[in-house]
Amino acid sequence: IIVSIASVTLGSGAPLLPRAITTPPLKLLSATTYGTDFVELCYQVDR
Repeated sequence: IIVSIASVTLGSGAPLLPRAITTPPLKLLSATTYGTDFVELCYQVDR
């Protein structure tokens, strides 16, 4: 799973992912920053 996040402040709204992910567990493989506003997170789904 690849998630790209932009640095934006919002007053309300629904989260992208639930606060606690219990199944399937995710393992962070890498985090790459692009400038000061973006980050790309790469996760592996452990089964």
